[in-house]
Amino acid sequence: MLGLLLALTLATPMDPVNAIVGDRSWIEIHGSAPRLGTSDDERIATHLMWIERRLRARETQTLSAPQREARAHLLDVLHAYALAGVFPRHTRALGGRRPRFVDEQGRDCAVGALIRESVGPALVEAVRAAHELDYVLDMHEPALSAWASDHGFTLRELAEIQPTYPDHGSVYVPHGRIDEMHRRSDAWRRIEPTPFTQAHLDRIVSELDPRSLSRSCLAGRRGSWTVRADLQIAADLTPALGVVATPVVGSEREPRLERCIERAITWLVRRAVMRRRYLPGAAAHATYEGRIEGLLH
Repeated sequence: MLGLLLALTLATPMDPVNAIVGDRSWIEIHGSAPRLGTSDDERIATHLMWIERRLRARETQTLSAPQREARAHLLDVLHAYALAGVFPRHTRALGGRRPRFVDEQGRDCAVGALIRESVGPALVEAVRAAHELDYVLDMHEPALSAWASDHGFTLRELAEIQPTYPDHGSVYVPHGRIDEMHRRSDAWRRIEPTPFTQAHLDRIVSELDPRSLSRSCLAGRRGSWTVRADLQIAADLTPALGVVATPVVGSEREPRLERCIERAITWLVRRAVMRRRYLPGAAAHATYEGRIEGLLH
């Protein structure tokens, strides 16, 4: 009887990972709904990469060029966020799955990560203060609506991105086939955080890959540019950049390209800080110099 009860428990469908599309991501990829023993990090990452692909496929001709550029960049950010596998956690029982905008450890939800990367922490903290556990469509925040419009998203699309997370009272059964993404997430949680120093920033800057910048900002373009980025990291780990991109042929600077490079480097630095679990520490300054190449047709 106990074995039968356990089998029925493990076969019980779980609450959906998203309020709008439910568990369609998992069902389309795995052919069945997730069960109690399914890794939650896997469910969230699967949903985020599934919705990323769907959002990329949607028609954007009605958007302005800056909106399309911002949207494409933030979908790149969403992809990297899903791969990093660092998601918020609930620390109290809530009677089921709920969103969480930012948890006590400073882990942003997917929507919060997109906002922080694009406009900084002020809007993230304002939404967190008023709507920490709310669904996007229940927030009714003019500033959030304006941000979504400026960056080429509708509020419904943000709601389709927004995951839910199991409450602290949920029973967790480890998945029998933990994939590489889940192993990386577990390894990250075992890393002992260390205070940030100048040496850490120097190492991050030395590891910046110009190919990543080219993919982010030069896809489909001809030409090459030399890039100089002056990077400041505040004691609270907030990055600030000044970027100059000079074409190898010609001399006219492109402000839009420089803004794209600035956003890309900011995200790469934030991702490095997030993955290595640095604590707030000393302010630091470093300069990145490199060359990016456009794709030749």
